[in-house]
Amino acid sequence: MLKEITLDKFGTLKFFRKGKDHYWFGRVRNIFPDHEVELTIHVKDHEPPSTMQVNLIADFAQSHDKLMLMLYEYLHESFALAGDNRSVNDLRKMYFLSSVELKADNKEWWIVLEPGLNVDSKHNFLPRFTVREGRVTWSNLR
Repeated sequence: MLKEITLDKFGTLKFFRKGKDHYWFGRVRNIFPDHEVELTIHVKDHEPPSTMQVNLIADFAQSHDKLMLMLYEYLHESFALAGDNRSVNDLRKMYFLSSVELKADNKEWWIVLEPGLNVDSKHNFLPRFTVREGRVTWSNLR
């Protein structure tokens, strides 16, 4: 039974099982150019990530600029609804991509941003998003 695998484009992932949930997890550099990101790939049973899953992660890494803009715009709109009119550029400086999780259906992504060290306490939290088909379907912001 494999406990660790190396994906050419991303690095080493370790296998974990929590109840009925099976997944591969690791900190990788190739999803976001500036820093490591936690990557989780959910699988059925104890299978390694499929070629399709690896390709989806590679596509995610290639199109991260577009996705991040969508998330920062969502943050901006959410903060504006609360009376906080931070610009998208300010939000880019405040939050960075922390983790990416591809669910077992290969359609749903759970994405977490993390605040930088100098973020004031009001904004010191982890914005979480569920993204499906290029749209935010859930967040802890609204």
